[in-house]
Amino acid sequence: MGPARYKQVVDVLAADIRAGRLAPGSRLPTHRRLAAQESLALVTATRIYAELEAMGLVSGELGRAPSSGRAPFPAVSESTSRLQHPA
Repeated sequence: MGPARYKQVVDVLAADIRAGRLAPGSRLPTHRRLAAQESLALVTATRIYAELEAMGLVSGELGRAPSSGRAPFPAVSESTSRLQHPA
């Protein structure tokens, strides 16, 4: 059995941020949008962002979409519209 579903999404987002595919300040999907896109519960999407924040990879403000890095919030990055998952 592979890693938990939420862990797969964490790993994909973390890899995209570290590789520069998501530049510092890029807005990520809101918790609700991530949950809908990935067919996850809202609490799971919140857990994903909490883990990425604990890793120092994202930051966020109440009522705003999380963003990669700690830069200001630019326009939403289109690269996050569909996450690619490992097989």
